[in-house]
Amino acid sequence: MNTSISSEHSSFIGGSNCARRVNCPASYQMEQKLPVSAKDESSDYADEGSALHAAMAYILNEDLPAEAVLDMRFPGYERFPITQELIDTAIKPCIDYFNGLDDEAGGLSFYVEKRVAVRSMPGVFGTVDVVGRGEYGSVILDWKFGIGVEVLAWYEDDDGTIVANEQPMLYTLATLETHPEMFDDDPDWPVTLVIAQPRWRDGENFDSITVTVKDILAFKDKLMAAAALATSDNPPISKGSWCRFAPCKSICPLHVGPLFDAARLAELQAAVDGGGRTEETAIAVDWGKTYAHMLDLAARIEPVIREWRTQAQTWLEEGNAIPGYKLVGKRATRKWSRPDASVERKLYKLGLSKDERMPRALVTAPQAEKLLKARGHSLPDGYFAAVSSGLTLAADSDSRHAVEPVRNVIAALTHALSALGAARTEEEEN
Repeated sequence: MNTSISSEHSSFIGGSNCARRVNCPASYQMEQKLPVSAKDESSDYADEGSALHAAMAYILNEDLPAEAVLDMRFPGYERFPITQELIDTAIKPCIDYFNGLDDEAGGLSFYVEKRVAVRSMPGVFGTVDVVGRGEYGSVILDWKFGIGVEVLAWYEDDDGTIVANEQPMLYTLATLETHPEMFDDDPDWPVTLVIAQPRWRDGENFDSITVTVKDILAFKDKLMAAAALATSDNPPISKGSWCRFAPCKSICPLHVGPLFDAARLAELQAAVDGGGRTEETAIAVDWGKTYAHMLDLAARIEPVIREWRTQAQTWLEEGNAIPGYKLVGKRATRKWSRPDASVERKLYKLGLSKDERMPRALVTAPQAEKLLKARGHSLPDGYFAAVSSGLTLAADSDSRHAVEPVRNVIAALTHALSALGAARTEEEEN
C-alpha cells in the first residue's frame, strides 16, 4: 500500500498560493527575490496535517474504519502517530461526512490524494485530496486539519459578489484536465467544492459551494490571464486577505510602505500636537483621532514585523549570518528527567498527597464538544455558558457587536439612581 503524501507544491501557481496569484500577480516575482528559507512552509502543524492526510488516504483506499489507523505512523511523518484524540476530532468527522456524501450519491466513484495538473499551463499542479463522481454531479473534498485559521469554500469580494475559494477551484480545474472521466461534458454539470475543517472550534466544520463545469472553465481564463501578468514586466500588485500567509509581504511596498510613510507619521504627529501649543494656551489632544491613527499604523505594520522576524530566524537556523544578531536558547524550564512512576514514588516519600502529586482537571467544554460530536452527542443544555475572557480591540468592519465599557454602564446606572432619588425627594417635598 502507498501511504506517503507528496509535499511537492508548485511555486508558480499551486493550491496554497492560487488566490495570491489571481488577485496579486506581482506576488510571484517578489517571492522569487526571497531566499529559499523564507519560502519553506513546513512546520509541525503542517506535518501533523500531512500525517492526517495520509491516514485519510489509507482509510478510504482500503475501506477501513477510522479506528484502524490508531497508533499508526506514516512515512515521512513518524513524529506524529495517530492518537485516539486525532481519530475522534479529525478523522472520524471527515469519514462520516464522506460516507454521507457517498450515501446521498448512491455510491461515489472516487480518487484519493491524486497529483493533478493544469496540462494547458506548464508548472501549474497540485494534489487533490478527494475527487468523487456520482450520477448527478461531482465533488471535490479538501481536508484542512488546522485549528487556528478558519477556511471557507467561498467569500464575498468588495462588490458583494460570491467568489469560490480559488484553491479548490484550481484543484477542480487540474482534475478536470487530468481526469476528465470524473466529470460530464455538460457545461452545467454541478461540482460541489467542500472545505472540511473538523478541528475548527468556532462555526461549521464543513463548508461548501456548488459551481458548474462552465464556472471552472471561466476560472481557467482568469487563471491564465493572471499567469501572463505574473511573468510580465510590470505585473499589477494588490493587497488583501490573500496576503495573510504570503512571505513576500516582507518586501512588498504595499505592506512595508506604511513603516516609512512620512505623510502618515506627520498626520499622527499633528493629531498629538493638536495644531500647536503656546505658553498661553494648551490645546487638548483629540485622543480618539490619535488612537485611530496609531491603530491603523499598527494593523499595517505588525504583520510585516512578524514576517521579518520569522524569516530572519529561519535564515539563522539554516546556518547563515545576520550582522548584529544571533540565535539563543529560550528560557529554560525544569522537566522531570526520570520516569513518571519513579518521580511519583519520590514525591510520596517527601510527603505529597495523591491529589498533590497527580492533580486531575475536568475536560474543557470545547474539548468535550469535539469528543461528544464524534460519538453523535452534543454538549448538555444547562451545563455550559459562553463566557468572554475580556475585551479586545477590533475595527468597525468586524462583525461582532460593540460592547459598552463597564464604567459607562456603571455611570449610566449611577445617573439613573440619582435621578430616581431626586424624583422621590421632590415627590416627598410636594
